[in-house]
Amino acid sequence: MSLPIPAAILPILPLLLAAAVAMLWRRSMKVGYFSFAMSLVSLALAAAIFTGPATQQSIGWFSIAGFTFQLGFYTLMLNKILLLLVSVVMPFVMLYSTGFIRTPSDQGRYYAEMCVFASSMMLFAVSGSFLTMFIAWEFLGLTSYLLIGFYTNKEAAALAARRSITIIFLGDIAMLAAIVLLFLQYGTLDFNAIMQAPGNAAVPLLLILFAAFTKSAQFPTNEWLPDAMEGPAPVSAFLHSSTMVKAGVFLVMVLMPMYVAAGLQNVILWIGIVTALLAVSNALVERHIKRILAYSTIEDLSLMLIAVGLGNLYAATLLFIVQAFYKAPLLLSSGSIMRMNDEQSDIFKIGNSPRNRTLFIAVLLASLSLASIFPFGSWIEKSLISSSATDAVVGSLLLLISFASSTYIFRWLFVPLSGSRKRAEQEYHALRKSMLVPAITMVLISLAISFYFIYNYLSTRGAGSIFYPGLEEGAVGLMGLAAAYLLFYRKHAVAVPSRAWLLYNRRAFDISYYSIARAFNVLASAADRFDYGLDRGINALGRALIAFERIPALLESGNPSVYMLLFAIGLAILVLAFGGSL
Repeated sequence: MSLPIPAAILPILPLLLAAAVAMLWRRSMKVGYFSFAMSLVSLALAAAIFTGPATQQSIGWFSIAGFTFQLGFYTLMLNKILLLLVSVVMPFVMLYSTGFIRTPSDQGRYYAEMCVFASSMMLFAVSGSFLTMFIAWEFLGLTSYLLIGFYTNKEAAALAARRSITIIFLGDIAMLAAIVLLFLQYGTLDFNAIMQAPGNAAVPLLLILFAAFTKSAQFPTNEWLPDAMEGPAPVSAFLHSSTMVKAGVFLVMVLMPMYVAAGLQNVILWIGIVTALLAVSNALVERHIKRILAYSTIEDLSLMLIAVGLGNLYAATLLFIVQAFYKAPLLLSSGSIMRMNDEQSDIFKIGNSPRNRTLFIAVLLASLSLASIFPFGSWIEKSLISSSATDAVVGSLLLLISFASSTYIFRWLFVPLSGSRKRAEQEYHALRKSMLVPAITMVLISLAISFYFIYNYLSTRGAGSIFYPGLEEGAVGLMGLAAAYLLFYRKHAVAVPSRAWLLYNRRAFDISYYSIARAFNVLASAADRFDYGLDRGINALGRALIAFERIPALLESGNPSVYMLLFAIGLAILVLAFGGSL
């Protein structure tokens, strides 16, 4: 018996139910546990789809001029990976949220928005056409705006939400333009049909690339993501590990054959390299505990795009998976650390992070994973990316990025440690278990996945193929650890200034964004003044024509004296005009 709806969207339904319940019982503390339970149901359904056969299904939505627009749903391998990734991370975030979100008035709004956010990402994961994808794409932008600005009493959160939606909206316009061009060129919006059709679609692909960059915070639209840290910690963890910021990267991965055919791989490669360099330089001097992790997310996304640009989709996919399980624990743990330090966000003013052993082990293992220290986390993925770089310049830049990445994440770890002995003890033992279990469990999952990938790769391809890149990657990771230890732990974080203007390029982006906004404002003002002047000119011309139209009516008065006077004036004009020629 066939289902009345595509099986691919079944995991979305429990979350939509949870969102409805959350809105009905807005102040009940139990909606968090209900949402957690529904996320487990969603995970079970996603796991069943993952283990099932690959499917391609479409249903008609509406017809215009004999053409039916189809909603396409795919459960190919990449679709399954993203669907399962979102479904696995979601319960951990929901469990953490039950301990983190404690204000009764926040319950309904928070869980409803989170469930719709996750549902949108799941719909995006199984999209088989640009039409389905665009619907999910728009819901992702809207719900992320609501979640980033969740703390409505904080001006910084409102500004961050407005900034993010503004940049994302520019990408939405580019995406819509690309969809229209693809439809005009191919007569379909189905992914497979477009990728199998002949022809070069360079212009739509560039527009899609820009839209993907806005979603995944890549140059030149990379600075909205650190601002998004104004949202609650579980929102940040979900956003950075498996949802919206990965949507752009995922779309580029899906369309990779088209980008290769159009010769746009180098564009992807160098945008990724530039973005990664900008991100690590900011992370080296940033003080905000969550912003540092935001810059690391930008770097991770850049590395995925670099792998795509180098033609190594395998490495990009591995990093796509593993990154979720070490980045989410870091962001969840940062929320716990801030909570135990009176919401202090400056790493130079935070102390006693090892006070809770479970929390400290989670952040330590996650930091080792991010720094690509063998055999943790991202070591195998970054090694595979480096092995794909045949150009010496690209290879050197990748090693520099890895060194900086290791340095800033251990700076993030060591600075609070170096000051912990001088500050009053915080009651880290008071942390709820629901805020500790998700982080440590996800880190352990990250380690298990990493070890599996390493074993699988070595058993199938041998150690020789990864030896030198892996040795270099591990070495620069250890060098970064040593540099951070000497600069930020042994010397108690005073050897390096908190700001280095040569590294902190965020201000340059803020100035450039402001200048661009000012330029558009000037153009808009000029256009408004021109429109106003044109309107006044047209109105004046209209009034003049109306006045001219009234002249004959004034002359036709029926008075013989007036007619005789006009006759005399006309005769005089004729004599003056033609008298000389008579």
